[in-house]
This record gives sequence, C-alpha cells and structure tokens, in this order.
Amino acid sequence: MPITFAAQEPRDTTPILLDPGEYDFEIVDAHEGRTDRDSLKLKAGTPKLDLKLRIAGQIYIYDHLFFAQTTYWKIDHLLKSIGKHPGDGEVIELDAFDLIGKRGLARIKVGKSTSTGQPRNEVDAYLWLQGE
Repeated sequence: MPITFAAQEPRDTTPILLDPGEYDFEIVDAHEGRTDRDSLKLKAGTPKLDLKLRIAGQIYIYDHLFFAQTTYWKIDHLLKSIGKHPGDGEVIELDAFDLIGKRGLARIKVGKSTSTGQPRNEVDAYLWLQGE
C-alpha cells in the first residue's frame, strides 16, 4: 500500500548547541525501560529511565539513566536536583510518570552522537544547591 505524503520545503536540521555550562531544566517526558543488549558496562535487561529534558525553555536533550552499580550516582544526583532524594540508604520506588514536570539544574556538555558522530548536548551531571 503506498504512503501519502505532502512534501514540504526541506529545512535545516542542524542541531542548536548550548555552550557548556549550568542550565535549568524541566523533565517533559519520561519512560521506564530495559536495555536491549549487553554492552561493555551494562547487561541486557538493565532497568533504565529515558528522560526528555527541556533546557533553558527551548532546547531538548535526552538522557538515559541506568540502574547499575556504576551509574547509581547519576540517579542520586537527579533526585537531589529535583528535590526528591529520600536520604542516604532509603529505598524508594521511581515511577517515570511522576518525574514529568519536575525541575532542577544540570551541567550540560558537548559530546558526540554515537550513531552519526555529530556534536550534541549531553547531561554531564545533575546539580543542586549545597545544603539542600
């Protein structure tokens, strides 16, 4: 069956890159999932959270948080940044839906897409005010 498509004038799809630095963010989408295959650091089936962040009110960055011993620090940093960290040693359940709309602060860097090699913004770390 053919697909119907209304062609449009092609537009520039070059990503807009933020300078490295600290930016406010809002979680605009979140999904729970699992990794599909083994990698150097993760086993297939490792639980993960896929986040879509709106940075500086206009740029979207995707981040993936993996529930593995070597990456728990980033989950702790996110929870602290959005004011949802329960305290050292406390066990909590994370529901991706409950993260939508939460705001915090992140340090953004410029990295490279693993599939295209093109530069892209990435979350280096989630931040919070000391003493909070």
